[in-house]
Amino acid sequence: MRGAGSKGLRLSCVAVLVLWGLACSKTSDDDSEDASSDAPSAASLGEEAPATGTPVKIGLITDGGDCNQCAAAAGEEPVAKAAVAWLNQYRHGVAGHPVSLDICVDDLDPGKAADCANQMIRDDVAAVVIGSNGVIETSWKLLHDAHIPVINNGATNAVLLQDPESTFVINDPYAQIVDYPIAVAEKAGADRVSAMVIDLPIATGVYKGTTERTFEDAGVELDVVPVPIGTPDMTPQAQQVVADNPDGTVVIVGHDQFCIPALNGLRAAGFEGSTIVISQCLTEATRKAVPGDVLDGLLTASIAPVGEDDDPSMREYRAVLAKFADEAGEEVDPNEVVGLGVFQSFGALSAATQGLQGEVTPASVTAAIKAMGNEELPASGGRVFRCNGKASTFGPALCSSSMAVATLDSHGDPAKYTVENNSPIGD
Repeated sequence: MRGAGSKGLRLSCVAVLVLWGLACSKTSDDDSEDASSDAPSAASLGEEAPATGTPVKIGLITDGGDCNQCAAAAGEEPVAKAAVAWLNQYRHGVAGHPVSLDICVDDLDPGKAADCANQMIRDDVAAVVIGSNGVIETSWKLLHDAHIPVINNGATNAVLLQDPESTFVINDPYAQIVDYPIAVAEKAGADRVSAMVIDLPIATGVYKGTTERTFEDAGVELDVVPVPIGTPDMTPQAQQVVADNPDGTVVIVGHDQFCIPALNGLRAAGFEGSTIVISQCLTEATRKAVPGDVLDGLLTASIAPVGEDDDPSMREYRAVLAKFADEAGEEVDPNEVVGLGVFQSFGALSAATQGLQGEVTPASVTAAIKAMGNEELPASGGRVFRCNGKASTFGPALCSSSMAVATLDSHGDPAKYTVENNSPIGD
């Protein structure tokens, strides 16, 4: 029984990270040269604005980086520590108070996740950030029942997204894999989107229910093409796509070993429409296995303009890591999206509670976040967020539906990001 359960958790974690990691990473062979020639500057941190007064305890629940399937989450804890140090020194902490970080690692184990939630309750935290967590519903349920606000970067779990009470999901993952494909299809005059998606319920489920109506309302037909994980040759599925949608729009939702055969299959089948990939597609393995003429012109959507050195928010993020992570002996890749998501979550918590007056408690934090106006999300390329329940039609817990989008060059790198759907969120 243990082996079957472990396999289920592995598949769940793959799907969570595939769907959650919707930012593009620039990891070309000349990254080390780019980093040395454009090192982060302390000036990017701006003027100091230290927090004062009684410390406020904020929790972090993370899968950690030590279990077999947890490597992707290894950067969450050092990034959280750097984010808290930055907030305390440069952003007035949370509601003007310095943050004391309470960390718990669940190792992708539901039992440990429950223990982590109980630790947070016992430690009297004011709020909890949960990272890209494969067992998030376990800890979330206990925290929700205890009325402790939870901040997450991009969960797809319906129970979280539909919570109007104390859950705040900073990024709308549906924006990148639903709204963006619809927008691309509309711009191209196409009337159909084909989703080649890894065949796991957490992934295919995104394209059911209200999502189907979203496509229908836009006048765009949705074809879901589920493909079993580990399929080495997707030519048959690609031929199906070409037969039904020869020059429309395709979105590929999977990790690199899924995307490689999907992209090569579409090439072999002669697909001539627009192709969208998520960040998990864009690794060196993909760049080496997929021809440059296929990579050139691919579209991607992102939670931030990752790898774009000219963007002030990315420069600030790199400077934070240089000052507070590197100097602490922690090596964190600034282009790694899972850690970036934790940074955004802590930054959002600070920005959303600027107006909080008086004692900082779970109730007052929740009220302050709900009452916030439009704020700029740190490390996002200037994207706006607001957690008043009106940011997205996919659920009241969502705080933004904007995204940074880019077209890839023949090396598989984004040429330039633009931020879309970034209008202020109304009352």
